[in-house]
Amino acid sequence: METRVRFIIVGAFAVAVIVGGFLFAYWIHAAGGLANTRAIKVEFVGSATGLRPGSAVLFNGVRVGEVTRIAFDPARADVVDADLAVEVAAPIRADAKVGVEAQGLLGTTVVAIYGVSADAPLLRPGAILRAGAVAPLLEQARTALADLQSLVNENRAPLNDIFKNVDTFAKALGRNSAKLDGIVAGLDKFLGNGPKPPPPQFLTLRAPTDFPAIAPPAGQVAVADVSAPVAFQTQKIMSRASADGPIVLGEAQWSDVTPKIVQIKLVEGFENAHLGGSVSRVFDSGQPDFQLMLDLRRFEVDLFAKKAVVDLSARLVGKDGKVIAAKLFHGEAPCSADDGEKAADGLSEAFDAAAKAIVEWTATTAK
Repeated sequence: METRVRFIIVGAFAVAVIVGGFLFAYWIHAAGGLANTRAIKVEFVGSATGLRPGSAVLFNGVRVGEVTRIAFDPARADVVDADLAVEVAAPIRADAKVGVEAQGLLGTTVVAIYGVSADAPLLRPGAILRAGAVAPLLEQARTALADLQSLVNENRAPLNDIFKNVDTFAKALGRNSAKLDGIVAGLDKFLGNGPKPPPPQFLTLRAPTDFPAIAPPAGQVAVADVSAPVAFQTQKIMSRASADGPIVLGEAQWSDVTPKIVQIKLVEGFENAHLGGSVSRVFDSGQPDFQLMLDLRRFEVDLFAKKAVVDLSARLVGKDGKVIAAKLFHGEAPCSADDGEKAADGLSEAFDAAAKAIVEWTATTAK
């Protein structure tokens, strides 16, 4: 008796579980949105590409249901019938337009329904919507791709020429990449975006030293401003690569223009010869007894001869303005001029020889 009771209890539990499962499935079906729906039939004339049961139904872009069945119309071979389960609340009206669309170019296919007029009556039960007013996006995409393929096929030869020209141009750019880098760097520099140039290197001309004992001149001597050609009116160190004329040597430069540097260092030479009390520059004294007039003829590095050359023309003028004596002084020294400092050393050595001779000549002649 007890065994029979247990079997009855187990059987009743099994039946309750099965009934509960059916009830749960029904609840899931209702909660999924299919409980409060109505059936709508759509006729697709022509293609319904990609449509299948379960495809979404969109009304004005909002999902309102799904496709429940797709079948062919036995009476018309060009018609595809689709049954839709659509929410009752969706205000689908009699003038609604329907078609097949793709969500994105490669997305899933959906049935798209668009409401047209708010004044049209709601769709009656059993009414049929006929597709065709809404252009299928997927078909449009395929048509566009086909047109593109046709365009490519018709212009295959010109397109091949374009690709060949691009390849040739790319190879030419590769061969001239260094030049292009230079052009870009030049444009950057022109626009002020390139690297800043280093500051100029200021060099000093050495004054002559180590004089023998020299008797002072008979009166006050004033060293006038040194005259020079326009090419030497600069702080740049000049060099000569041909007979055409001087050129600038690099970025190195004197602390002042060349004629002024020559005047200052020549006065320092007189001072180093212990004749400073008798010699000064013109504006440092009143009315001197003598004026030393100097013309700078050459003050440069000869790149061909690899030497520094200094040529100075000197005139000693008395108080009456008459020239007492005149002489050309020359000095030179070996110089490779690899850089500014070597050029300055060579020119200092060449200037030393010419300046010493000028100091001795001036002290001896000014009597």
